[in-house]
Amino acid sequence: MIYFTNTEYKVLLEHISSQYKGKVVLDRKQTAAVLGIGISTLDLRISQGRNIPRYIKMGDANNSRMAFAITDIAAYIF
Repeated sequence: MIYFTNTEYKVLLEHISSQYKGKVVLDRKQTAAVLGIGISTLDLRISQGRNIPRYIKMGDANNSRMAFAITDIAAYIF
């Protein structure tokens, strides 16, 4: 098992934040890019409720926007 330090988490968080200056949350396309997976793979994982960072669904419709906090993405990677 690999363990990461708090410093490594902060470096990753700063790296992601620097790519998306001024953003606190990312959309599906941006999140998939950070994770190195396709949008369809992210959508599949969302539908199955597995192996994804925490997210907030912005509405009740099936096609509602989803927002992934950069901090949650970094924590998921760790």
